[in-house]
Amino acid sequence: MTPVPRVLLTRTHSPSAPDPFGLAIEALGVELVPAPLTRTRVDEDERRRALQDLVSVAAPDTGGDSRAPEAWILLTSPRTIRVLAGDAPESLGRLLGAARERGARIGAVGEATARAVSGLGIECDLIGGGSGADLARSLGRPGPGSAARGAPATILMPRSASGDPALATGLTRAGWRVVERPIYDTLPLEGEADERVRDAWTDPGLLAAVITAPSSLRALLRLLGPAPRGLPLVALGRTSAAACAELAPDSPVLTAGAPTPNAVADALSALLPARRNTRSEERR
Repeated sequence: MTPVPRVLLTRTHSPSAPDPFGLAIEALGVELVPAPLTRTRVDEDERRRALQDLVSVAAPDTGGDSRAPEAWILLTSPRTIRVLAGDAPESLGRLLGAARERGARIGAVGEATARAVSGLGIECDLIGGGSGADLARSLGRPGPGSAARGAPATILMPRSASGDPALATGLTRAGWRVVERPIYDTLPLEGEADERVRDAWTDPGLLAAVITAPSSLRALLRLLGPAPRGLPLVALGRTSAAACAELAPDSPVLTAGAPTPNAVADALSALLPARRNTRSEERR
């Protein structure tokens, strides 16, 4: 009997807490090996500052001007939204809604982040193509209205302390005043990886490893050692793909067409016929 191919996913996934990416991968008929390798450390001081930034945009102007200065609130990941919301997602939704009523606009890096914003009852005004650089290009330069009113054209950006700096750099160069708040950091887990994860990493039948973030790849390599030569790495976006190319140069890298569960499943599907053909040739 041909063994079922394994896929390693750098996320948490279980029957009691299913992950959308895990469900999409399991639907391919493969054996999924979840590998949660990182933890989130929240900077409560920066989180409070980020929420105060939003309040300053959402609060009515005491001078009688009902419109806020030209401002964007850029959200870089679903985790950023979860950390910012804390135990009160409804309050964050109301705060973002009040900011929009005063004229602030909301942008998201990728469809997954946009869906997380939608879950708060708010729609995004702009959705980048999956990377910070894409969103910076889409946003362009500040409009002439802010300069005419003497108010700064401002970007409010809560983010990960270890996130890609390309977005803030591109926006600053374009003329925006960027207020960054590193509200959390992603750190590798301490200790050793789970035995099932270690076993999958050394399994010659491992179909691929799905890399959801550069921090996850770094944690994976730190705990388990170099990627097996020739093991395909499926990256969730271009930032993760660049990390794969740098840190695992002997592995082919496939970048999902979008940072979504279905796109990752499509990338893995392209590997399945090749693996079956290889198995058939080995049996001859």
